[in-house]
Amino acid sequence: MKQCLFIVLIVYAATVSSGCKTLSQEGSNVTVTKSMDDVRDCTAIGEVTASPPFVGPKDAEYTMRNKVAMLKGDVLLILKMSVGTAEGMAYKCGS
Repeated sequence: MKQCLFIVLIVYAATVSSGCKTLSQEGSNVTVTKSMDDVRDCTAIGEVTASPPFVGPKDAEYTMRNKVAMLKGDVLLILKMSVGTAEGMAYKCGS
């Protein structure tokens, strides 16, 4: 019985950890804000979204930060973050 429980826990841990989103090197350079004032003098370059499944608490944010980086942006303005929905705008603020 203990061996069976151990196997179930290992399979569960492997499944959960494999579903977590990772932050790319470029995405780690993206600043996150919820304030329009922070992007007032920046150029909007596109909308970004993230869709479930979300396993980790930062999955939606990491997905959007990676998308901002792919658009060559450097700031993510989070517009909506709730269960099942994550929406933001990519901005280019730096040079």
